[in-house]
Amino acid sequence: MADAIEVFKGWPPLLAQPATSGLPPGSFQQMTSAGTAGMNPETSMKRNFLAMGTMVLGLVMALPAGAAEADRRQVNQQERIIQGAKSGELTGREAVRLERQHRDIQRDIRQARHDDGHLDTRERARIHREQNQLSRRIYRQKHDAQAR
Repeated sequence: MADAIEVFKGWPPLLAQPATSGLPPGSFQQMTSAGTAGMNPETSMKRNFLAMGTMVLGLVMALPAGAAEADRRQVNQQERIIQGAKSGELTGREAVRLERQHRDIQRDIRQARHDDGHLDTRERARIHREQNQLSRRIYRQKHDAQAR
């Protein structure tokens, strides 16, 4: 038990160091400068890169669920069209028409995001409706028993 106390005696390292920089103890600047003091530039750069990567991942994960769902559905529908064309369930003309409709929805999503950076409830509902219609068209075209 005494060994465990010795290991954690200086923990956390940022708060255990004295505030000699003239900054208030616990301030962000004091903690970041104390946390990188004595590190070689490569280690400091790796730490900064890791922190930036964590922030980017957090922003990506913070996307509204509706926007992520729209993207997932677009990928899924694209794969269904490609699979149908490869397997012969879709004729060339059907595949081209479905691809064009798919691109139109992609453009709508991109434009809605460009306007204000995210999809609001009304835009999400409209895109969801368009994706439902395209999904039904893909299914009907793949199962229409048309001679290929």
